Amino acid sequence: MRLEGRSGTSHQALGLEWARHGIRVNAIAPGYIATDLNRDFLESEAGQKMRLRIPQRRFGTPQDLDGPLLLLASDAGRYITGTLVVADGGHLLSTL
Repeated sequence: MRLEGRSGTSHQALGLEWARHGIRVNAIAPGYIATDLNRDFLESEAGQKMRLRIPQRRFGTPQDLDGPLLLLASDAGRYITGTLVVADGGHLLSTL
């Protein structure tokens, strides 16, 4: 299957295509999530400048993705498909 257009819309195209089969397709767009791999950078001066551009003034943790993940994977989200859930501490909104 080939999807046309931007890759950022694949969850929408697949959500539409698979909905009739009872399959939900959604996506989570996390912000900066602190992990062992990036912790040194996030704690650096450059990382702290990035942190200040996030409205919540903090980097996310893997646990911050639990809520969106559980919503989309459980029956609580049974009527949600083709959706992108942004979990970024308001970072995308800060450009408005």
